[in-house]
Amino acid sequence: MFYQNPLDSVNLRLGDILIDQTNLYSNINTSIADGLSNKIGVELETSLYSVVLTPCCAIGDDILDICPLIPINKYWFTNPYLEEDMTRVNRIMNPQQAIQPDRWNHMPDKAKEDKLAEGTVFAFLENFVYDKNDFLKKYKVDYQINNVQKSLETNYYMIDFRHITRIKSKNIKSDTGVFLKKKIAQLSINARSELRDKIGYFYSKPPKEDQITE
Repeated sequence: MFYQNPLDSVNLRLGDILIDQTNLYSNINTSIADGLSNKIGVELETSLYSVVLTPCCAIGDDILDICPLIPINKYWFTNPYLEEDMTRVNRIMNPQQAIQPDRWNHMPDKAKEDKLAEGTVFAFLENFVYDKNDFLKKYKVDYQINNVQKSLETNYYMIDFRHITRIKSKNIKSDTGVFLKKKIAQLSINARSELRDKIGYFYSKPPKEDQITE
């Protein structure tokens, strides 16, 4: 079970889906030589769905981290292992499960050996997929497989941890506040644990140069 039903209508939790949320991003179009003056702007982006990414125990203090819920990577539909269940992106997998079969078959043997040597890993480190459900709007996906153009409708969605932004409000924890009124879904304990594990690994995985030093 990916979603909890009924949901908690009194508290916000990690992984909750909020509807109609506005996200604010800075846009810096400059270089060190140019300096920063007159080169910084902001972008307002209204998302149909957003996800709470503040840990449950840290929600409060007038600050909330959120991330837009966006359409999934269309190329995953060319991978039979993922196409069968897109939430597999949330869990570790072996290289052959993560790579489209035709691409794997055309890889050099040395490249295959290097991939297999990595073992099971989070293949799509920055993404977490939300399972399809009737409360999520369907959208059209066009993709190509074996030179054949295909199209389908789905209501799988995903978040990209690189798109996390922060909002400030005086009523984040209020049970009469706007954020609880926007809450439409809550993850099950197991799904929330998977989200916690993956985002934790996203931030904790050391770069290759650090691994060499260690």
